[in-house]
Amino acid sequence: MRIRIKDGNVLVMDAGNPWVGPQVTLQVFSPDGELLSRWTKESISPRTFIWDETGAIFVTDAMNRSVHEFGPDGSYRRTWGRDELGSPYLDDPNG
Repeated sequence: MRIRIKDGNVLVMDAGNPWVGPQVTLQVFSPDGELLSRWTKESISPRTFIWDETGAIFVTDAMNRSVHEFGPDGSYRRTWGRDELGSPYLDDPNG
């Protein structure tokens, strides 16, 4: 589990249950602990993430050798880290 704070809100990344399968759950809480949003994306083995100034979230994915971008509302935007033929050009993205 990883935590980031932005504008007083807390973003928590949960890597999920390894017995169920790889997935990432992102949750945003207010400073008072109220759950503001939650979303899950399966087939991701998250390493770490950043929350940028626009509210976008970037999650590094070790298993798929890629980076996933989500909007502030949790909407999936895009993934990169593979070339047009599907070969990875990121080996172990993290940090």
